[in-house]
Amino acid sequence: MTPRAPGAGRLASGGVDVDPGGLVLAGTFTVLWLACPLLLAAVGVGLARLVLDARGDAAGDALALATSPGFMAALLPAQFALMLALLPVTATLVDRHWYASHDGAAVPRGWRALLALTPPAAPVAALAVGIGLVVGWAPGWIAEQLLEAYPISDGGTLAQVAEAMAQGGAVSKALLVVEIGLLAPVAEELVFRGFLWDALARRWGAQGAWAVTSVLFAAYHLDPVHATAVLFTGFVLGALRGLTGSVWPGVVAHAVNNSVAMVALWRLPPGAAETSTPPAQALAGVLLSIVGCGAVAWWTGARDRRPAS
Repeated sequence: MTPRAPGAGRLASGGVDVDPGGLVLAGTFTVLWLACPLLLAAVGVGLARLVLDARGDAAGDALALATSPGFMAALLPAQFALMLALLPVTATLVDRHWYASHDGAAVPRGWRALLALTPPAAPVAALAVGIGLVVGWAPGWIAEQLLEAYPISDGGTLAQVAEAMAQGGAVSKALLVVEIGLLAPVAEELVFRGFLWDALARRWGAQGAWAVTSVLFAAYHLDPVHATAVLFTGFVLGALRGLTGSVWPGVVAHAVNNSVAMVALWRLPPGAAETSTPPAQALAGVLLSIVGCGAVAWWTGARDRRPAS
């Protein structure tokens, strides 16, 4: 029988390892990971400058070109690949957390355990799809309120993505839908609700991992408006991870949420403004997300209570 890492399972589980090594692992990864988008942004601007110089346009705006649809579609996969590449690098730097302590014996732990890759039951996956359809309503409304209250903001990353979808050609739009709708959820969930959750749960338990990874997920977006808006989404995705012990329900909900938003941007007529989110819809999104998580909790609890056959 493979032992389970202390505190790395569901939200209701106990058994917290007070050894701060998990915090060291999470902190080491977070420092390296925060450098990824900044490094790639610098690389993007540098490449844009080279392109402009090759065109003989020395006065061109390298930053504007670096955030164009084509450049964005090219750099996003590199960012996700670099994030995932940091997982084995960090685990090697702090290699003692490749092991779970069980009765004083060190037991090797593979990626399946580290990243919580246990496949979910079909009803849980279906509930995750439903949650993904509604979890973005409240963050959308929050972002709109923040932009209205603080018009000084240019919209940050949300505006960049919307502009890229409005100005890009069919190929760049399709690439962005795949990258943001599918690749981003897989990479981000493996990082936040997989690797970091496992590390932080060793120090603070599942509840602490839920809170900290949700905040880190929001901060990762490096844009005050976007980060504040998606904090709720982070907590819902974390709840799915904590309730099921698997990263995949969060991947499903995250992918549905992002894909719906990207397809809506693609279908938006040129020059048309995005439809605002009514407050009632935002509230409904919150309530339905909570109900969905409650249904997941009921299902996993009912399954655990079934007698072994």
